[in-house]
Amino acid sequence: MWTLANDQAIAANGTHTYTLVVNVSMNLNGGGGDDQYTSCGEGTTTPQPGQGLYNLTSIDTNNDGTPEDTDDACGDLPALDVEKDFVSAALQANGTYNVTYTITVSNEGGAGQYDLKDTPGFDNDIAINSASFTSNAPGNGGSALTLVAGMWTLANDQAIAANGTHTYTLVVNVSMNLNGGGGDDQYTSCGEGTTTPQPGQGLYNLTSIDTNNDGTPEDTDDACGDLPALQVNKTFVNAVLQGNGTYNVTYTIAVSNEGGAGQYDLKDTPGFDNDIAINSASFTSNAPGNGGGSLTLAGGMWTLANDQAIAANGTHTYTLVVNVSMNLNGGGGDDQYTSCGEGTTTPQPGQGLYNLTSIDTNNDGTPEDTDDACGDLPALQVNKTFVNAVLQGNGTYNVTYTIAVSNEGGAGQYDLKDTPGFDNDIAINSASFTSNAPGNGGGALTLVAACGHWLTTRQLRPTARTLYFGCKCKYELERRWW
Repeated sequence: MWTLANDQAIAANGTHTYTLVVNVSMNLNGGGGDDQYTSCGEGTTTPQPGQGLYNLTSIDTNNDGTPEDTDDACGDLPALDVEKDFVSAALQANGTYNVTYTITVSNEGGAGQYDLKDTPGFDNDIAINSASFTSNAPGNGGSALTLVAGMWTLANDQAIAANGTHTYTLVVNVSMNLNGGGGDDQYTSCGEGTTTPQPGQGLYNLTSIDTNNDGTPEDTDDACGDLPALQVNKTFVNAVLQGNGTYNVTYTIAVSNEGGAGQYDLKDTPGFDNDIAINSASFTSNAPGNGGGSLTLAGGMWTLANDQAIAANGTHTYTLVVNVSMNLNGGGGDDQYTSCGEGTTTPQPGQGLYNLTSIDTNNDGTPEDTDDACGDLPALQVNKTFVNAVLQGNGTYNVTYTIAVSNEGGAGQYDLKDTPGFDNDIAINSASFTSNAPGNGGGALTLVAACGHWLTTRQLRPTARTLYFGCKCKYELERRWW
């Protein structure tokens, strides 16, 4: 209790007036109370102790310690609370995003005023283009915003009535660049690696409210949302020989989203060796509403998806199959197969089955991510050399040739045939071969009369390996003396 008077004399019919001034502070953020402001009469019929600025005065006229009269009064300090919510990130026609938040300032206490400030703490690959707000706060309908010391000021000494509520809508236009745009090129989503969202993640944003101009916020609230952050990964699977001599070349393409819900265009650009001809292409996919179909080259590209919706943290998988033929003998290319990475550090367009996939997430025509893959068709060459003709003890000759089968491309298989076209005075007695081809070490040969050649077993060919065959023909030469 405070004692304002002791044995204070008062005349008959007299009146004394006291003015009591109490200087107080309020802290709803760990200041020692329950951090919950209880206003006068809140939950009770009349104000009670422990509510607002409740205050009781008592008067004792006979010094017996029992008041002859009491009276109370209760008023409220302004008790403002701020709440912030992420609403959406809407793609714009120019490839930027309009990011929207709502900010609600509510007053559970008496009439007051406040300053409202907002601090963006976005992922460092996100650039702020502009910001503005609208509000139903009296006399503060909204305007464009300018960052000052890393903050936007939405309100300054804004009056608010007892139990009043003001609503603000904050719209920030942003761009994101994960390919050398000035950040670390790694999108960090809200709460990634942390229990709760932090500055530097996604579209993290903090709002603070100062109700007494001391520069220390009485309340803060944050919100965080994510832009779509898509990546594409491409893998060469195989090139499978078909019954008609063509190859079915298969790639897998994975589109993964580490951010918020979004959409994308997916395009694929073949950059094959110029001796390879594309016969057809098709794809299958688990992307909703886009199960697959045949593909037609347009502008040198296939389009696998257009404005394809993808959920937050979603993954779509595509399987691309291209049927091709290769001709190294006057088929229209340079007749020289160039394998993946041949003469270069990494595979390039014009090599093997090089293929590039690109993804555009905001329809600006510039890919946010790309990935390539390259595989090789088997590209076999045969080189034959006459070695010698050695006279044998029975008057015949052993004639030896070497045959080198080399593969500059991917794993494959081959049939190897040999056709003798000797002078008609030479008779073939027998033929045999030896080889370092796996599983085909050699053996005797029989001339197939219908086609006039010897036939080896069908041989599988590993990548970039040369197999050698040694062929011996035993023959007799009829000599006539005149």
